[in-house]
Parts: sequence; structure tokens; C-alpha cells
Amino acid sequence: MSPCTPYIDSSLGRVESVTELTRPFGADLYEGKLIFETDTKRVMVYSSGAWEIESEPVQTWSVTSVTQNGARACTTTYGWYQRSRGKFVAQATMSGFAAGSAGNAITIPTPVTLVTSEAVGGAFSYFDSGVAFYSGYINPFTVNAVGFVQDGSNNSFGVVTSLALAAADVMRVTMHGRYA
Repeated sequence: MSPCTPYIDSSLGRVESVTELTRPFGADLYEGKLIFETDTKRVMVYSSGAWEIESEPVQTWSVTSVTQNGARACTTTYGWYQRSRGKFVAQATMSGFAAGSAGNAITIPTPVTLVTSEAVGGAFSYFDSGVAFYSGYINPFTVNAVGFVQDGSNNSFGVVTSLALAAADVMRVTMHGRYA
């Protein structure tokens, strides 16, 4: 480590100030070492042989496609996620869907890769252009995608309700879980 390396004294202790590309390595690493990345604004901790995000600013989550019997383009009007200590929280509002195919499950990509497909939870609400409102919970699908189950149902949203995505529909999603 260079004697000119800047440090920040904080309530977390002495934190080395680096960039994502200049993280310490080799002999400069030890369990619990804290760094602040000036380019990403992340506080990272070295734990179990890898860098882990301790805290980070809110990140943009832009869903540009959902699946309902094939990929369907959409627009994210509001989307964010944030990671800390192996966990994440996220919210998104999507609209302007390309026409879907009724009777098929609706899935969206997650903002991060999950530890397992079961490592996620959350809720959704759906306003269709026919002025109906649906709500329910996140249904784990894969480590990179989730589906939805409507309240009062045990089946995938879009199947039982036999709903087809439409341009004027709006979907809001809130999720949380563990990322890889």
C-alpha cells in the first residue's frame, strides 16, 4: 500500500479511499477491511475472501421487457434497487406493454442475480386498461426472473385471470431478497 493512500476516518473506523479498479489486493487484504470507492460511492468490506457491498447509493433498475408467452417490450417509468450485505430491495413501475397473450404467466427480470430462485419476496399491483385492479405477491421463477401470484389464487398471474398485457396497463412491483 502506498504511503500516500488517502484514508477517511469515520464511525466505521479507518476506511481506505480507492476506486473500483484500484481496490486493495494481496498482502493488503484482511478480513473486515473497509474501503470507500470514490467512483461508485460504495462502502465495501472484505469478507470470506471477497469484496461485499456494505452500502451503496440507489441504482437505476430499468425493465425494458417482460415475458408473457414471449418477450414483450415495456417502459419503466420509475425503477430503483439498492444492495447491502448480501440483500437487496427494489421497486419499479412499468407501462406501455407490447400486447401479451392471455392465459400465460407474466414474468419480469430481477435487478440482480439471486442466490437461489427462492431468495426473493415482495408484492405487485396491476392496473389494466379495462379499469380493473389486481394485486398479489412475488412468485420465484429463476435466479434472474420472478412471476406473480394474484391474491386469493394459487396460480400464476396472467393464467387464472387470463389477462393479456396491453399498452395502457401499469404494473408496480416491490421486491426484496438475497443476491449472489
